[in-house]
Amino acid sequence: MSIQPQKVLRILIRKFNDASKIVEASLLLLDGAQSASIGRVTQTSLKTLAEIDSCPLVRLEKKMADMFRVVIPVDSMDVTSWQLAAAYAFKMASEASPRAIDIVLLTHTKHQLDHTSLASHLGPGASKALSKGKSFNLDDGVTLRHATLRTLGYSTRNSIVVAFYADEGMLEMLDGQKGVAGIVAVPEFDGDIYQWIKRWNPVVHGAERKATKPLIDDPVIENALKSITQMSNTAYDVMHPRDKEFAEDVFRILRAKGHALDPVSIKSWAIRTGWKPGAAEELSMVAAKIGKLKNKPSLGAMHDPHGRYERWKS
Repeated sequence: MSIQPQKVLRILIRKFNDASKIVEASLLLLDGAQSASIGRVTQTSLKTLAEIDSCPLVRLEKKMADMFRVVIPVDSMDVTSWQLAAAYAFKMASEASPRAIDIVLLTHTKHQLDHTSLASHLGPGASKALSKGKSFNLDDGVTLRHATLRTLGYSTRNSIVVAFYADEGMLEMLDGQKGVAGIVAVPEFDGDIYQWIKRWNPVVHGAERKATKPLIDDPVIENALKSITQMSNTAYDVMHPRDKEFAEDVFRILRAKGHALDPVSIKSWAIRTGWKPGAAEELSMVAAKIGKLKNKPSLGAMHDPHGRYERWKS
């Protein structure tokens, strides 16, 4: 189902702002960033929501089990950031399979709906109602509700989440949620979600989307990580002690063979591969521990380290 830009604008005006604040210019959307950087849009042109309607919502590697991801690189102080986020969320809901009917406005705390730029974007009536747990009907059966990091829980089955004032921690939590159909991220500051963007290569509003790059450049390390994944239970947010021991042996072999271990890239690779964020963090900490060893580790007491390494090379 294709969204109707004029209809969405009418909904946004009616539901989320004071009539006195609505002027024609505020209904036009900023665009024109020609770089995939998360930096604020500096070269802009005014276009309508029809452009969002024509924007393909690309899933990572086109896996149907994956989710939509969009970044709004517009200053969160600007009402346009909310208008864009709401429009993208509505589009995601219409294109999700099955169609999503639940849009969640996620903030760090409930107080961010009071005396903030977001509260101003929504208008006093809507922000107060959302903070009290009320939902809004956005037509076509789609509703909007508010949640915080503490109250979100596991209530995101086939939901679209607008992560306002997003940072790495908020988005990592969403990475670990089952059933989320889409995420619209509105960062508060430049660079706040750099690693998340690098991990998922989301659609960035106004920017040309480039091919997804591998997170691990060294194929030997990637094959070694695949062996850890095959031997580990990745369904939980913590690593089993035996899985952690196995990972430590793998990293010792890599370190002894002269490979550099980047904990940040290893963590992102694990999350993209399906690890829970907490377990991915533990895996990266094991890599950091081995990577910091002053001397190359001894492999003498380890079972078939050289054979394992040769298999990773092939």
